[in-house]
Amino acid sequence: MFGLGPLELALLAFVALVVFGPERLPHMARTAGRTIRDLREHSQRLRNDLESQIDLDLKADLDLDEYFSTDEDAQRR
Repeated sequence: MFGLGPLELALLAFVALVVFGPERLPHMARTAGRTIRDLREHSQRLRNDLESQIDLDLKADLDLDEYFSTDEDAQRR
């Protein structure tokens, strides 16, 4: 995890406890956790959107519609 060992993590936790205090530290940890979760969700959504757009662009560029057709497309033909 970021190249930090157990001693460094313990030191960071101690410093955070001293700086923020025991009353504010749980709230700060929850806020940080939610922010990290939101960033991961947004980055995953962006990655999925980009991958689907790239797939659509490749499909259009290569003109391979016949290989990607569905049963409905085959029935319409």
